[in-house]
Amino acid sequence: MTRAHILRDVLGVIVLAGGQSSRMRGQDKMTARFGSDTVLNMCLTNVAGQFPDSPIIVVGPYRELPAEMPESRVTRVREDPPGGGPVPAIRAGMDAVPSDAALVAVLAGDMPEAPAVLGDLVQPLATYDNLDVAVARAGGAVQPLLAVYRRRTLAGVLAADSSLRTARSLLTGLRHRFVEVPERLCYDIDTPEDLSAARSRIGPTRRRRR
Repeated sequence: MTRAHILRDVLGVIVLAGGQSSRMRGQDKMTARFGSDTVLNMCLTNVAGQFPDSPIIVVGPYRELPAEMPESRVTRVREDPPGGGPVPAIRAGMDAVPSDAALVAVLAGDMPEAPAVLGDLVQPLATYDNLDVAVARAGGAVQPLLAVYRRRTLAGVLAADSSLRTARSLLTGLRHRFVEVPERLCYDIDTPEDLSAARSRIGPTRRRRR
């Protein structure tokens, strides 16, 4: 078994599902229909498929889980204050990550297909002991809400500075590596137009799959 596979077994996954969906014209983007379920539930299903033994922590208001996913598979927490942004949400999620997790993935819940690249982000951390975080970069755009951290490093950053507000600010001073990932997997859904384009992208076959 490779070191990357061993690290995959000690990965906690924080899925950020709060926010106001302010650009969705009154619709909660996380519960928007997508494929055979919702945006958030496709993300969760894909996380569970990639990491069947990893704890999943969902930060945000209560929403129904995928029908095939037992409630015990997910730990639910809320950020303080609710809707306070990604850093408070990551803080809340970290409090629920088991202490034996060596790595922590941070993933936006409105990126339903992005879990497919998390294994690519684990690989550099398995290869380089002096690396703190691997961050996805798609089409030249850095994706700070698609990253894998060493748990101790992320905990230290959050404890050292209570004023942090953006996910990108978490990277300041950390030894990081950008990992090029496919744009077709790393889109996020912020607007009705994004949702329409994403629905077209997944195609009719995947929409019917259950």
